[in-house]
Amino acid sequence: TVTTEYGRKLKMTASHSFLVRRKNRVVETPGYTLNIGDFLPLVKNMPINNGVIPNAPIPLNKATGRFIGAIVSEGCVNGNQVKFDNSDFEWLTTIIDDFSNATDMKTFRRKYVQTGLGTKPMMFCGTSDKTFAEWVTKYFGRTSHNKTLPGWILDAPEDFVTGLLQTFYDGDGNVDCKSGHHQIRCHTVSDDLAIMLSLCLARFGIPTYHGKEYYMTPDEKKTGIIQTDNGEKKQINRI
Repeated sequence: TVTTEYGRKLKMTASHSFLVRRKNRVVETPGYTLNIGDFLPLVKNMPINNGVIPNAPIPLNKATGRFIGAIVSEGCVNGNQVKFDNSDFEWLTTIIDDFSNATDMKTFRRKYVQTGLGTKPMMFCGTSDKTFAEWVTKYFGRTSHNKTLPGWILDAPEDFVTGLLQTFYDGDGNVDCKSGHHQIRCHTVSDDLAIMLSLCLARFGIPTYHGKEYYMTPDEKKTGIIQTDNGEKKQINRI
């Protein structure tokens, strides 16, 4: 019997596996190796919807999941427009074409040149539909700081969720294959989104850990000027 600091009691066999926090990582260990002072990670708040998925204005499949993933990672809702942009035209075009074919929604795309410290060809695309824009705003957020995933995502069709995760990591993720540093990471300024992404990955048996780090945009790195939020250096969630 293990009693936690908060008075919860757990009964198990010595060979029962536990997840514990060791060296800032969550690892699996049998019960007989538990020590006083070990941290047992618990889900603080599991958003559930009793298996009920609200009516959606789009089918929930791989194509629409990829579009929503692009909005959550690279896009926003502006009025009735749900749009995202990127410099990879092939990636962007594939997502918007598949979304259009899956929903019959009218879509738009437009090339432009990003200015600042140099120029860069870009393209933005999306769709203009009031009902869809309101649905995305309600369940996924409108701009980067209030982006999230709804509780019902944990009961959504697997194709929709995997499409969303794939495209989110395409937009805001990176892979490190250096010796001793094999990591798949993504970043977000939204605390809620970081938590929900971890729960979505846990649905597929993928454990995660969270961290925070200061960050600078590429333009800030070039100028050496650190922009701040409310007088403090900006922090970003790392998953």
